[in-house]
Amino acid sequence: MQGLKYLAFTLTAVVVIWGAWMIYKGQYGAGVGMLLTSVLMVVPYLLFMHPYVRMDALMTRLNKEGIPAQASIVSIEETSMYVNEVPVMRVNVKYAIEGKERTGEIKQPIPYHSLSSVQPGTLVPILVDPKDDAQFLLQF
Repeated sequence: MQGLKYLAFTLTAVVVIWGAWMIYKGQYGAGVGMLLTSVLMVVPYLLFMHPYVRMDALMTRLNKEGIPAQASIVSIEETSMYVNEVPVMRVNVKYAIEGKERTGEIKQPIPYHSLSSVQPGTLVPILVDPKDDAQFLLQF
């Protein structure tokens, strides 16, 4: 997923440089068209892909550095979003980290085979960000 981020930025940089070169050479219509194309490439990425790229980066980092904890599920609801045909659910949890009771909400893809075990009142393992104990991920 991180490769997608670098590919999107590389392609956008190439199109911006190409558009600037076209304007420099006096081909204003083509140059402006290239610059508008770069904007049209970035906007969908920022709206649709960037949140998932950030979630993937957080998962990778927390798998290495995260503090394991147990969380009690308070509520779970559907979001009508899917990632690779896996439903994204909004889950509210209550957990304690370093003696402090916390509550939090996360939108995370939950595999179909795990949906039956993610019910209000059940305990699930989570990984808490050591830098910000308000950020966490459910583990499945």
